[in-house]
Amino acid sequence: MTTATITQRLQPRGATVLGVIAALGAAGVMGLVATLTNSPLALLAGGVLALGTAMLFRPELGVILFLALLWMNVPAVLVTFHHVPGFVVEASILLLLVPVAKYLLQRQPVVITPASIALLIYVGANLLSSATSTNPALATQSVVTLLGEGLLIYALASNAIRSPRVAQYAVRTLVVAAVVMAALAIHQEVTQSYDDPYLGFARIKDQAEIITGIPNPDDRPRSEGPVGETNRFAQVLLVVVPLALTGMGIRHALLGRVLPAAASLVIATGVLLTFSRGAAVAMGLLAVVLVLKRYVKLRHMLAVILAFMVSVFAVAPEFIARVESIGAVAGWVSGDSDAPDGAVLGRTTSNVAALLVFVDHPIAGVGPGVYAQDYSIEYANRLGLRFFLEERRAHNMYVEWAAELGIIGLTSGLAMIALTMTQLSGLRNYWLTRRRDYADLAGAFWLAVLMYASTAVFLHLSYARYFFGLLALANSVIWVLQQERKSLGNEAPAAQLPNGALEAIPAGAYRLPT
Repeated sequence: MTTATITQRLQPRGATVLGVIAALGAAGVMGLVATLTNSPLALLAGGVLALGTAMLFRPELGVILFLALLWMNVPAVLVTFHHVPGFVVEASILLLLVPVAKYLLQRQPVVITPASIALLIYVGANLLSSATSTNPALATQSVVTLLGEGLLIYALASNAIRSPRVAQYAVRTLVVAAVVMAALAIHQEVTQSYDDPYLGFARIKDQAEIITGIPNPDDRPRSEGPVGETNRFAQVLLVVVPLALTGMGIRHALLGRVLPAAASLVIATGVLLTFSRGAAVAMGLLAVVLVLKRYVKLRHMLAVILAFMVSVFAVAPEFIARVESIGAVAGWVSGDSDAPDGAVLGRTTSNVAALLVFVDHPIAGVGPGVYAQDYSIEYANRLGLRFFLEERRAHNMYVEWAAELGIIGLTSGLAMIALTMTQLSGLRNYWLTRRRDYADLAGAFWLAVLMYASTAVFLHLSYARYFFGLLALANSVIWVLQQERKSLGNEAPAAQLPNGALEAIPAGAYRLPT
């Protein structure tokens, strides 16, 4: 009898117990070897063996650990701050191999959704653009990054989740990771310990200047978290807010309301401490959508907004001035106001310059990763808006797709997002009267993808692992809920379905007051 067969016959709790026993046994053997040989490598091997053994019985452990490492940017922090060899931390992707291999050996089907097809076309567009680029070496380097941080992560992560229960674990993992990152940023702000990077997990913009004691007096400290970039950190936190609000599926009547609300508040405060204007616009959009989708009543949302504004004025009034600067662009274009601040004007210049590159290279673009180095200065300085002395990226994922990949890459990139959101919306509507927990899970990822898509108007696609990781999770949820829908078949109508009609996470998932 194989391990897979034993695991299938065990109840979840039994599999957990057996997995723990097996893992402890493996760790004990390797620990004894490490003691006898005095070898740290043997100790590391023992930890890896113990984890691998436990994952044979509970494959979701690999998913949980991988997502925690990914979202908190642990591999990059270990390399940058703790000098761990890069090849060691990059091996974190191997955590997904055990569950994926286990499912495939059990002859479970490969997870394929329409967005998966769009992703393959997007990869093809990158290859085509790279082949026709005037800088093939730079373009090829970008393609290699896409294959590792994009296609590989998507393929493994989307195939490592095979049940609503594991999807729920994934959501809670991201929420805990975001809460930890935001809490560190809050503690850093409250104690004003800006010179302490918290082992690399709570960095501050221009931290080198702060540590030397000569920061720019006009710059307020902005949190970068473990990501190392303020706007990107805001994006990484913001996409988790709707997952915390509606996707955790906590059954307890009181905790099901308190924990999601508290987690969302902590994460939103972390977003505030980044002082990201793009994130502020996306948060406003999230508030509107939550009301329109009837997750929360208008009067409740207005109360939340009022409380948030009071907190902003009390803690970080500079945030208001940064947000107001966005509107200065419209007034400047119409001639009603002076030019906006340099950062906003610079981003506007970069956006327009990238669009001009697209006009000149509409089919395959100039090559992935090529726009900034070879075209940004020339095309930006033609505009006469702001003079660039060094290359800059487009600061907009969509216009950079257009400039670098042409119409094929832009269309396939947009299709990945649109197909994912369309399917999630349809599944939410289907399950809304059948299983509210399923509907909340689909709706939470719909909102999360919306948050990434909206902040991408202000950010180019760097740290691609977050984008493709989020898409992978969303499409795994799509596949899982579609399988549950198929299992429903021609059973009773939605209103007559018993709560236990499906084998899945318990009913009673958290929902906001309506």
